[in-house]
Amino acid sequence: MSTVFQKSEFYNAAISELSSGNYPALSARLALGDVTLTQQIGAMAQMLAMLSYQLGLAEVEPWVKARDNMVLADAAMRGVLPYGKAAIYRANIINKGVYTHNITAGRRLLDNKGRIWTIANGTTIASGETQSVQIEQYELSEKVHTVTEKKSFYTINIPQPETDSYLLDVAVKHSDGGYFQFSEKFNNVSANTRAYHLVCDEMMNVMVQFGLENKAGYIPEKGEEITFILRYTNGNATLNNATALEFEYMQTHEEDLTILSADLIQAGAAPFSIDELREITNYPSLYDNNAVFLGEFQFLVQRKLSPFVFLNVWNERKEEAVRGANVDNINTLFVSFLKDGIDIDEAKTQITRIIQAADNSYRLKFVDAVEEKININITLTLAPMHDEAAVKQKIIVYLVAQYGKNSAWARKGGQRINWQNTVKSLRENITELQDGVSDIDIESVQSSNLLPETFRYVSSDSVKIVATKLYS
Repeated sequence: MSTVFQKSEFYNAAISELSSGNYPALSARLALGDVTLTQQIGAMAQMLAMLSYQLGLAEVEPWVKARDNMVLADAAMRGVLPYGKAAIYRANIINKGVYTHNITAGRRLLDNKGRIWTIANGTTIASGETQSVQIEQYELSEKVHTVTEKKSFYTINIPQPETDSYLLDVAVKHSDGGYFQFSEKFNNVSANTRAYHLVCDEMMNVMVQFGLENKAGYIPEKGEEITFILRYTNGNATLNNATALEFEYMQTHEEDLTILSADLIQAGAAPFSIDELREITNYPSLYDNNAVFLGEFQFLVQRKLSPFVFLNVWNERKEEAVRGANVDNINTLFVSFLKDGIDIDEAKTQITRIIQAADNSYRLKFVDAVEEKININITLTLAPMHDEAAVKQKIIVYLVAQYGKNSAWARKGGQRINWQNTVKSLRENITELQDGVSDIDIESVQSSNLLPETFRYVSSDSVKIVATKLYS
């Protein structure tokens, strides 16, 4: 990126020019401290600084998506939808009465915060018994749309969720009661087949799109009614152990039932953050949601099951590069991961299902992740006027943000730190290192045999800084 000028640089350049004697009238006003002049110059300097910043970003945008709106636009182009993930718990229902109760799937419960939980599997509870059911945090909403015109790729906007609520999934129903099938970009869909595709714009507004006339998919007629069945979730909704829940609507004698939350099956999550979208959009633009193309199985799993603390998916070539050849590695995909808020066996089951649905010719082998802190030794030379402790803290905060346990860099295994770029970035982000006197040198001891399952990250206690003050 070329030099990005600050407001002060534009302001000082303008003041210097006005003081040069070429503008006597303005120079006199400036000498008197005329604020009507200096304030206007300051406003223009601010606008020029903002323009300079945008021009600088535009130079690197083809290689690095620096602006959030570019990340959102790229995600929309790739069909990354702003779906949340519902929390799933196991709940115990205790029957303290004398009647047997039949609890059907779909019954709605309320927790102590007014959130709606839906029973996923029904059960029958005799007197004195305790049965467990699976509950999922979401609520249903139905919207009816009347088609205004018959045309190809007819598009309908999905209503935006309420605050602290996220779209979980969409179902589309015809007025005759039949359901449309979801088809990614109408792949393998013949003409007049009831199918729909989901798209979104750079503001993450989701839209349902219908087919191309006489080519692929279904074209709704004018006046036809289309019903959307929408599920919304609060994302990362949590329940403490033995939290009391109650039915939204009671049936006869159900006051004898006590419902208590039990163990967590799957943690809920909000849609992808900007940082996660920035990582996801680094994958090939022609990916087209097909894991076989370019072998991007890691992207497939990451997109379907994020967030991960750590995820790495690799093939037999990478495996044998670090551990040697073995006939058992033929046609095998290796997966190593760390994921919070979900049972490890349940996570393995979901990953297996996702990969097998994409390509069932592979065998899968799960490898336990191994955590390893990256030890960094830093030699810091500072000018006398700088606060040594403050500079050390800034360096640690920057390194942990870039390469720490929760960073996008650490989540994706098998990466190495480019120390030349890191030193350059430290100098750009820490003003005390820009005085032309202070200096920094970084040394890191990295394993020569980097295993794919190694979850490597920088922590505050793995960074050792030795500082020396420069005295004349």
